[in-house]
Amino acid sequence: MLFMLGTLLIAMSMQLDRRGLWNMLGPVLCAVTALVAAWVYRGVKRRQCYPKTWKRWLFYLIPGIATAVIGLSVYVFTETDDNYYYTHSIWHIMVASSVVFLLPPREKYKEPWGWSQKYIFCGYQICKNEKEELYTVT
Repeated sequence: MLFMLGTLLIAMSMQLDRRGLWNMLGPVLCAVTALVAAWVYRGVKRRQCYPKTWKRWLFYLIPGIATAVIGLSVYVFTETDDNYYYTHSIWHIMVASSVVFLLPPREKYKEPWGWSQKYIFCGYQICKNEKEELYTVT
């Protein structure tokens, strides 16, 4: 529900002022607040700093932050009406790339959301209705 509300608010603010400061700063501040809150929660829960390894910083967080900053710089400093289609495409590519790097890893021993394999029944069962002499597949 909150994702949908945030999306609608961003869409409305972009219609009012496409290049406004708060159109970028508002979502970025919310994202950084959520990120820091999640890291503090994990750190308190595990009783150690998160992320705990230098590999996580070197291979995921630094490239993710760098691609986000480059994308934001392209959006803010180089976008004009003449090159809008190119720079806006680059902006979307860079932000999507940063999301790939910045998503947290999956918990190792946690069952995935959704249907697991033990609940999926393979095959069909043919039933015969004696009254109507119809065969149905259920």
